[in-house]
Amino acid sequence: MSRLFDENRVYTISEISGPLRVSPVTLTRAIHRGRLRALRVGGQWRIPGREILRYLYLETKASLARRQSRVTH
Repeated sequence: MSRLFDENRVYTISEISGPLRVSPVTLTRAIHRGRLRALRVGGQWRIPGREILRYLYLETKASLARRQSRVTH
């Protein structure tokens, strides 16, 4: 099975916004808020694949926790 993102590769915001179905602005906000780790290179954000996978894991975990919270209240 192949992964959507290679943890050893570095991506730009435009490369990941499409497959994630998230706007570039949302990703930029996540970077500024510290939720998505990235490096600034030549005026462009670069995101390591492993950080994208970490971000997806944390966002999924948070989403499930919010849903669970709604069910129990």
